[in-house]
Amino acid sequence: MGESGNDVIVFCVQVTDFEWSHDGQMALICYKDSFVLVGSVAGQRFWSSMLNLEGCLVTCGIWTPDDQKVMAILVLLVQSAAGPPTSVAVMR
Repeated sequence: MGESGNDVIVFCVQVTDFEWSHDGQMALICYKDSFVLVGSVAGQRFWSSMLNLEGCLVTCGIWTPDDQKVMAILVLLVQSAAGPPTSVAVMR
């Protein structure tokens, strides 16, 4: 328990990619659980989303050249009858 008597719960999710915008003012962060966050250098969150795309994982993201949009790179997990899942990269 913390000093105030409240329990503190900490969740740790691995970052899979971190990209600064071309002008260095915004950051794009992708997490292992497919959460994507766009924020400023001052720490303000501008946009975030949990991408619930069944059978896919977000592995990284990139900024468009004008820094107005981001693109997520997804890995599609394809189940093979002969063995473990195979991954195929998909850009969205």
